[in-house]
Amino acid sequence: MDTLCKELQKCDVCRFNSLLINKYNKKFGYGKYGCHTYSQKAKVMIIGQNPSHVRYPPPLDHSLSGRQGDLFREIFGKENLIMTNLVPYSTIDNEITYKDIGHGLFHLLKQINRYKPELIIGLGKWVREALEPLSQLHMAYKLKDRIIFLAHPDYYLVYHHPGIEEYRQEIEAVHKRYLQKITTSI
Repeated sequence: MDTLCKELQKCDVCRFNSLLINKYNKKFGYGKYGCHTYSQKAKVMIIGQNPSHVRYPPPLDHSLSGRQGDLFREIFGKENLIMTNLVPYSTIDNEITYKDIGHGLFHLLKQINRYKPELIIGLGKWVREALEPLSQLHMAYKLKDRIIFLAHPDYYLVYHHPGIEEYRQEIEAVHKRYLQKITTSI
């Protein structure tokens, strides 16, 4: 567990900090979900909304470790991925508030500054709403050309399964643009 993740686990400002699911326990996959990388060379950050309050089968100890992340692992290769969430902790009903987002951004910006991803893929409405204004700011680490927003995979996996093939094609197109950008900047 890296320094940022240890810091996150100790954070007592997080709403729902006292929920059992948010207390770190590697055996059961509990705890707040900070960044997870499969490799030190990972340069594509996938940002979900927040960890579900229902985690199965244990131990799922990082963001998008289940079927929501499968397409990204398949298309980008897991060694290229950094998985994280906008809000690093579970809530009782999986609903988040603007206060959660504000505090989550505190942790997320630390992760972005540490890993310096070449591409950030934000998943879902809340992630777009939180990161789109930041992408327009002139920051030391420029985000504007590095962020792409997609629907959250759960939309297709749960509510609109017939659209999953189109979603796959959308991710493949992002992957192709990403590779072109990287190869032209070398």
